[in-house]
Amino acid sequence: MIMKRFALLTAILLAACLPAGCDGGTRGTTLSLGNIEYHKAFQEATKVMSQYFSVASADSETGTIETRPKAIEAKPDGIFRSLEARQIAKLHLRREGQEVLANLSVEVQRQGSAAYGQLQMPASGYDSVPHRTPAEIDAATTPEQNESWQTETYDHTLEYTVLDQLYKQLHGGQ
Repeated sequence: MIMKRFALLTAILLAACLPAGCDGGTRGTTLSLGNIEYHKAFQEATKVMSQYFSVASADSETGTIETRPKAIEAKPDGIFRSLEARQIAKLHLRREGQEVLANLSVEVQRQGSAAYGQLQMPASGYDSVPHRTPAEIDAATTPEQNESWQTETYDHTLEYTVLDQLYKQLHGGQ
């Protein structure tokens, strides 16, 4: 009896993973905006996104709206983790049949390079005299080039909020 349940569960999980892949498909939140004109949806989406973020690019041909990084307050995450955090959002509109679908992902990223750089131990010896110039350490790059941002999570609450506002804008606040 247990083997039959296990086999059935395995078959269901396999069937669920095959169409979209086991990574769960696209990241973020997807919402149907209904049977509306694509260009109107794109214009409204650009307006709504600009209320929450600074829009870096908006391409109606690909249906993609990308934002500039937005600094946010981060909760401490361990002793040595950087408190610097940011959000980056990407909205993608596409027509599927008669409907326009909107997929929004809001990545929450943390700065990693500052914390890693502060914990470096000397390679050899106990000499406290620095032997390397800043150019040798950072390879004469800018601070922006030395940044190391890693996506930690997605802000699904904000994704729902933005998509809900977009839907209301397109349908007269229904």
